[in-house]
This record gives sequence, structure tokens and C-alpha cells, in this order.
Amino acid sequence: MKPISKPFDLNQYNQDDPAKDILVAWLKAQGFRAHVNPDKYGIDVLSNWFGDDTGIEVEVKHNWNGTEFPFKTIHYAARKFKFLDGNKQVKFVTFNHNKTHMIVVDAKEFTKIVTKETKYTSDETFYEIAIENTELISLEE
Repeated sequence: MKPISKPFDLNQYNQDDPAKDILVAWLKAQGFRAHVNPDKYGIDVLSNWFGDDTGIEVEVKHNWNGTEFPFKTIHYAARKFKFLDGNKQVKFVTFNHNKTHMIVVDAKEFTKIVTKETKYTSDETFYEIAIENTELISLEE
């Protein structure tokens, strides 16, 4: 059975897509190689941030404003599971609404699966990661 997933929303995609460019610019400013993946169905960003061939999936959480993440856990939808293929280093980056802070999660933290209701779906499958198993980075420093 295919996991229930939120339907693709072009308006939301267009609103959040610039986050990839923000991450690439930040990585380059830190001295890393990085570029947006030309495969629009692939992982968002390719970099050497955590070693050669690091794939980075990028999201924006609009219910996160300010510096501190306001929840004890962070969730990643089942539709992102395809990036956990084990063939390369995979990181997930989640920006706050203003794109001034980001949370970085290593794919090795993707061990707990939960099902929850969202404003878009009911019984959608997610990986749940405790916030203490993530890294918070400020882009303002």
C-alpha cells in the first residue's frame, strides 16, 4: 500500500523553491562546493558539505518563526523516503519561515515512523526525529 501523501501544490513549491538557492549561497560562503540539482525529481542540492556526494533535501516550515524551533520533534513526509537510499550521504535541511535559521538532520536519524493528521491529509506517514538529534544553524551570523 502506498503511503498517504499531500498532493503537489505548485504555489507552495514556487514559494519555497528559493530556499535551495539560499542554502547553496550559504554553503558557498562557508567554502563548500554546492549547486541545485538539475534533476528536478532528485534531491534538491548537491554539495561536499559533509563529504563528497552529499545530497541535501530542503524544506521550509512556515509554522516556525524566530530562532528556536518550537516543537520537540521534527517530521519528514513519506514522499521524502526515496532519498534515504544508502548510496550517498544524505542530509535534510529545514528553514524557518523567514529563512534565517535552519535545522540539519542526518539521514541516520530516520528511524522512527509515525502516522499523523496534517492540515492537508489524515493518516499521513512521517519520520519523526527528536529535536535534540538535530543541529540548529543561524544564517545571520
